[in-house]
Amino acid sequence: MKRKTIIAAVVAVAMLASMGVFAVADTAEYDVSGVDTEVSGEVTARANIRPILVLTITTPDAPQTVDFGDVEPEDTDSAVVDIEVKSNKIYDLTKTVVGDVIEMGFETTLEDALGEGRGVNDYSDTYSIDIPWDTEPGEYTATITYTVTQN
Repeated sequence: MKRKTIIAAVVAVAMLASMGVFAVADTAEYDVSGVDTEVSGEVTARANIRPILVLTITTPDAPQTVDFGDVEPEDTDSAVVDIEVKSNKIYDLTKTVVGDVIEMGFETTLEDALGEGRGVNDYSDTYSIDIPWDTEPGEYTATITYTVTQN
């Protein structure tokens, strides 16, 4: 019975060691001898901070859409898309626009943000349409892609 208990304990210790569960602690004792009445010790605090990058895009319509609805030639409209970047490294924010841009008279206002600072930064991109008379009736779309790259 005693041998089975010892074997089980050894196996349990080996399993814990292989999982890296053991924490390593350190103790230092600073002693005062003789006439000295002061003692001090030093501790180092450490942290390994990982890079993090978060892009949040908020649109007026779901799902991730700006819906201008039914429009006619010479109609104009605009809507705002909010963008938030959280980064603990310098980053570049770029935008590409593809699709039926000319047919919709589509424009956006946000310029590329290159070499922006760290932290939390908010941007607004205003989308606007100005429907030309020479656009055939039908459904048109433009796709805007925001890309954030840490440097």
